[in-house]
Amino acid sequence: MNKLNMNNSIINDENNNIIVSKDSIYTIMNHSLKTFNIEVKSNCKVIINDFRIIDKEDTNIKIKINGKASLIYNHSFINKNKYELNINTTYKSEESEIILNIHGINDKGFNTTNVSGIMSDKKNNILIEDIRLININNGSGIIIPNILAETSKIIANHNTTIGTISEDELSYLMSKGISETEAKNLILTGFLINIFKDKGLITKIKEIIYWR
Repeated sequence: MNKLNMNNSIINDENNNIIVSKDSIYTIMNHSLKTFNIEVKSNCKVIINDFRIIDKEDTNIKIKINGKASLIYNHSFINKNKYELNINTTYKSEESEIILNIHGINDKGFNTTNVSGIMSDKKNNILIEDIRLININNGSGIIIPNILAETSKIIANHNTTIGTISEDELSYLMSKGISETEAKNLILTGFLINIFKDKGLITKIKEIIYWR
């Protein structure tokens, strides 16, 4: 059984099923995650911060959200081998919001990120998908964003990019006397941590990744 440790609270359910009924912030720190099913009850605000270094993993996340609720899922990763990430979002009622911030580095590895947003006929819901990948050392990735909606009375946006380390940023840092290796590390670190706001979490992530 894969036991998921979130903020020192272990979820014993075999499929990592949780139901959130109050405002919450959860942290998943470098923990293997094969399945994760979360339902956010009405009028709740939830933030999930998920950082992982991937060797080889398939992760399937299902999100259900009820009326006037909000979920922000921040996920950054370093993929060393093969990582398939599937996220499915479902709106069970109206006037709710899901924001997905995903930043990944494919370091030699191959990644597929597949996000499916099911808006159905529920009105006044918001879905924002911001998915960005950087490929280094011959790594590669594919982003497959999908939004299925049966009404126009929603807000739904995809923001997706796949690229490499910015040559402009690299040149700027090196012009300040920083070595090429250190400049690349600074850029990649900033890319991974800038979706998080918790300073303690950012410090832990820096300690883990510097530099894999």
